Amino acid sequence: MSTYALIYEELTSDISFDVAEEFLLTRLKLSRETVDDFFKGKPVIKAQVPKIDTLQAFMEKAGIKVSKQRPPIAPAEATISHVYAKLLSLETQIEQLTEKADSYEQLKPSEAFNNFSQNMKDGLTKATSAASSFKDSSASKLDQFQMATADQEEFVAQPKPKGFNWIALCVGGAYYAGYGNLKKGLTMAIAAGLLPTFAIFMHIYMGFNANKVLPVKQVKFQWKFLGAALAAQTIAVMIFFAVMSTFNLGYYNPENIVKDSVYPDNPSKTIGGGLSNNPYFSEETWSTSVNAAGNTVTEFRGDVDFNKYVGRRAGTDVIQQKHIDRVHQYSISVTYIARFELSDDNDSLMRTYSALITKNPEGEDATLDSDGLITSEVYANRPLSLVIDLISVMN
Repeated sequence: MSTYALIYEELTSDISFDVAEEFLLTRLKLSRETVDDFFKGKPVIKAQVPKIDTLQAFMEKAGIKVSKQRPPIAPAEATISHVYAKLLSLETQIEQLTEKADSYEQLKPSEAFNNFSQNMKDGLTKATSAASSFKDSSASKLDQFQMATADQEEFVAQPKPKGFNWIALCVGGAYYAGYGNLKKGLTMAIAAGLLPTFAIFMHIYMGFNANKVLPVKQVKFQWKFLGAALAAQTIAVMIFFAVMSTFNLGYYNPENIVKDSVYPDNPSKTIGGGLSNNPYFSEETWSTSVNAAGNTVTEFRGDVDFNKYVGRRAGTDVIQQKHIDRVHQYSISVTYIARFELSDDNDSLMRTYSALITKNPEGEDATLDSDGLITSEVYANRPLSLVIDLISVMN
């Protein structure tokens, strides 16, 4: 029967390298040296059919993928034995031809010579054919041997590292894929692309775990698998940002576009930085809607806190708490409003409305900010002149 060898390819399930190594040592009773050679791709596990088929199924069920191949034959050994056998055969044939020629004394010289020549020609033809056949066979076997050992010659195993793996931290799931754990590597790469908020935690986990579960520096790294995982992660990231942009779920919604923009006449501050966190507002709100023209409108509202005006000057007088209490007595409230309209492609921005709205039980009154003075005071975090005038009038 033919003898075959099982060649290691990859771990096909979530089995770790340490568990696979323990399986070979305890279940198959292999030596430590044999196990190390097996993971280097050497044909050290050999058996005949059907035993080799049973052994292959047993290992793949455990999560160790192997391929069945004929063990390579050393070309030097095959060449010497074959040539030696052919030379012995040729020597025997020549001796037989010589003995046969000596028995042809009664024949005519020409007839004996013709018979000897014909026999010699037949023998040499057979020897030439055998040599040619051996040459082709040896070349084929040499090619098979070189193909079977090419990868092994290119890769030299090194001691397995321990501790934290910085490369796994940087490339994440793609590193797992490169070391044969393609399923888990692709899953983690795609998850990191779709959930970038949690990607850093996943990469830290893989950095701590890679040297424990992967055959790092024990087998040849598969760069094509790393490339496939990185491509999948890139596509996942593109899908994530497309969804976030489409549904305004992330960093690029209209409200953030407005907050990150600047006024042409005051480029030192963003709109969000200029309007928000104003010390003279008790409450601030941002909202987004769509107007009748189909354009996106973002609105800022800041409710004036009258108590913050105590101690401020109103002409020659100083505002006191009793002046603020009188304003509250009349249930008066003041709100600053600024609206910003975005174009259809969210590419251009303009302030379409800003005003100071005064409300009381009888109704409300809007003072338009046509000259931009109110907005400039809000930007500068100064008390609003119109609010100071209102407090003075009420008292």
